Amino acid sequence: MKKLFAFLFIFFASNAFAQTAYKFKGDLGEAQQKEIIKSADSLFYFLPNISFNVSSNHLQAYKDIPVDKSYQPGYLEEQQKLLRQHPDNAVIYNNIAGYYQNKGDATNARDYFTKALESHKLLPKAKDSASFYSFRAVIKMNLGQEGVADMERAVAINKSDSLSLVLYPLLLAGKGDYVKARSVVIDALNDKDNKMKDFSYLMLGVIEMYGVSAAFAGMEEAASDKFLQQDIAKMIDFDAFDKYLDTKDLKLVRAKQMLGIFNGIFKYSQGLEPGGVFTPTKDDMAYMAAKEEFFKRSLKEKNVNAYGVYFSLGILSYAQKKFPEAISYFEKALLAFPKDKEGFRFNTAEIYDNMAGIYYMTKDHGKAITMLSKEAALKSVNTGIRKDAHLGIAGLFIEQGKLAEAESHALLALEAEDSFAANSMLAYISFKRNYTISAEKYLQRAMAQISDQDEVCKALTMVAATQLLNGSPDGAYAVYNEHRSYLDGYECDCEAMLEKYVVKN
Repeated sequence: MKKLFAFLFIFFASNAFAQTAYKFKGDLGEAQQKEIIKSADSLFYFLPNISFNVSSNHLQAYKDIPVDKSYQPGYLEEQQKLLRQHPDNAVIYNNIAGYYQNKGDATNARDYFTKALESHKLLPKAKDSASFYSFRAVIKMNLGQEGVADMERAVAINKSDSLSLVLYPLLLAGKGDYVKARSVVIDALNDKDNKMKDFSYLMLGVIEMYGVSAAFAGMEEAASDKFLQQDIAKMIDFDAFDKYLDTKDLKLVRAKQMLGIFNGIFKYSQGLEPGGVFTPTKDDMAYMAAKEEFFKRSLKEKNVNAYGVYFSLGILSYAQKKFPEAISYFEKALLAFPKDKEGFRFNTAEIYDNMAGIYYMTKDHGKAITMLSKEAALKSVNTGIRKDAHLGIAGLFIEQGKLAEAESHALLALEAEDSFAANSMLAYISFKRNYTISAEKYLQRAMAQISDQDEVCKALTMVAATQLLNGSPDGAYAVYNEHRSYLDGYECDCEAMLEKYVVKN
């Protein structure tokens, strides 16, 4: 799909068509132009969401959270020194590759992943070959290669292989095979030799959440309405997993309660959608109240992970639109965060993301920008998170009509990660600022990066809107008709926009 739009940029800033096939419905007056601009602008607005992560780092005592060595000062130099001593060690090559990957240096990351794969050899007397295949699968996937066969071979040898436990179910879920992903995790939970059953329990809950979310996304309206009307505790029945739960392990008991927050988010999020309305039932309110009470009691436990507890309470309040309480809990979570355990896999980005969403919904754009700026400034976030934070800030500035500020942050997003999202935003900002050459340059780059229907829709809507604003309904329809086949089965606002303003001549 990446080569679809090679020619679209020529439409972006010029009226390239004689007005023959289509015409505007009456005059394209100032009011209509403002409507079209708002529709196009909204493609790039900041979209608040509930950032909800469930991991062992949110559950276990601070002392048990592993230190992310790759985040520590001097890590790269240490690994390079080890590599000089062991020049054929695939693990060291992989460690260095991972460091560069987290820093956004794709070229060096790929070079070192390639060297890791070349150096990874199965020793003749190796007893645990499962680890060989699962590690090779990880390296391959980081290189964009297929790693499923190696991962399946690893699981066949040892169903509780540590790397496979972490990655194989997620890999299957990413491919939409939730049944097999669930089966792999349950096999691991039933394996008496599994030393990571707490992780496997969490993984089972996460796989269920992914599966339900995917199924819901594919439902027709009637089916989705029926799904949302069911008993909140049964959206995902976490009680069904109690046979894998050691009730004496307080960490796992909290894991079950934290996983259950998903049901509340799913149901209450109806009221968080723009224009959305949700009236909770008594059962809904009782479910959420019970969750809140559980986490408040948890604060009295010895060695409790206070960050995870306050994070959970913040999410519960956010979902119920108790915004002041949510902000208070998130602020407490920030104070409780164990800074000595901060790393690329455990940081406070999720807190800032949620606080930005709340401030946006309460129309305090200034504080929303402050939260996203703090998120982008975290040294422990990867380039994708930093990119999204800057795009969020740019979207807020677009909504305020501050295009210079929006462009500044869109450029920072592009610097963090060269992506369709960053390039398409820069193309649109350049169009609005009458920077024709820049608009064409960024649009070309964006079109070459399209990878899914959502991006196809966004590109078509943006280009069609600019054609309408340039006075070319034929140009708008030409772009849409040329590429509408790529939207098969996908509901895109582009057609509705065209039908609103344009008719056949």
